[in-house]
Amino acid sequence: KGQSAYFLYMNANRSRIKAENPEMKFTEMGKIASVQFKALSEDDAKKWTDMAAADKARYEKEMAAYKAK
Repeated sequence: KGQSAYFLYMNANRSRIKAENPEMKFTEMGKIASVQFKALSEDDAKKWTDMAAADKARYEKEMAAYKAK
């Protein structure tokens, strides 16, 4: 399935967040990423929503090809 804007953001920023907080637990990392994602400006958030829309289109195209077989 296509990834959401939040998951694309999380995947792209996971290593940075972990480097800034090396002792942090995995669940805490998600909380920090969520706060950061919600705090993005409209322009920055648009980058991630556009990427999510492109990933959704990719997924739908792949599923159509799979179902056609």
